[in-house]
Amino acid sequence: MCDPEREVGYGITDSWDEIVETLQGAPDSIDTELGGYTERQLLAGRLNMLFRDRRAHAYTRQLMETEARMSRESWGRATDTSDLVH
Repeated sequence: MCDPEREVGYGITDSWDEIVETLQGAPDSIDTELGGYTERQLLAGRLNMLFRDRRAHAYTRQLMETEARMSRESWGRATDTSDLVH
């Protein structure tokens, strides 16, 4: 179940807090390594990727909201026109 306070929109849950808490609470030496990378390095890379992509995601969200609004307005105009014809 998603935490509603952390819900960003469109079913996407904000994971910034999880990553930052994990990085801050991680001990200096982590024994887990995956392909030569420590878990801390992988989390830092994921955090950097999310940070770089946030503008693109915000722009995509704005486009989707604009498209939905325009669609609702078009539907309203079409039904008004249909009512005038009949």
